[in-house]
Amino acid sequence: ADSRRRLPEALQTVEAALALEPSHLDALVLKSKILQKQKDGRGGAEQALRMALMEQDAADEQRADLIAEYVSLLSTYPGKERYEDAAELLLRAEALAPGHPLLDKERRYLDAVSEGTLEQVRKKRDEVEHVRNRFKARFVIAAALSGGRYISRQAMEQVEEGAMANTLLLEAVRALMGFPQSAKLADQVVAVADLIGELVREGLLSTAQCAYALAHAVRTLAP
Repeated sequence: ADSRRRLPEALQTVEAALALEPSHLDALVLKSKILQKQKDGRGGAEQALRMALMEQDAADEQRADLIAEYVSLLSTYPGKERYEDAAELLLRAEALAPGHPLLDKERRYLDAVSEGTLEQVRKKRDEVEHVRNRFKARFVIAAALSGGRYISRQAMEQVEEGAMANTLLLEAVRALMGFPQSAKLADQVVAVADLIGELVREGLLSTAQCAYALAHAVRTLAP
């Protein structure tokens, strides 16, 4: 009880330090911790953590710790829990620091107090990403069909290993299948697909390179 009575004094001390150095990381984190213990202090606590994250170097080894602190604030503030926001932030943090013990702790807590929220947020995020990737893939294919000798560098930079490359593969195949079918075209498609497949199996072609190859095939085989 005594420590709680001294919170205003502690906050004044921190505020004085921040007046001299507004971007002081430790002071911002301490301010957030103090405000979390005060009635109606949630808004200020969250703002302090946001400012700390903005000031912190993205490569800081302690960044995951700070994000875990933010996730905890969002998911545990009495009567004002924001489980979906916490889940969204947690998923982003886990992509940057998989297996981090503090993030694992927050995941277990979220799963316990709001069962299914993480999975719902992940599914919604994946759906948005899929739509975004399909749009990017169609842009790459449009570039391939533009008649130029090669896909623009801008388009190629949007393709990476993983989901984006796989989406481009699917969209390229759909485009090829949408062309007027003829025996010659069908033979060409099969030949290109067989060659690409063999190169992938031999480890000579990555998924992204495979996507490039199919996009070029779309341009080459288009009537």
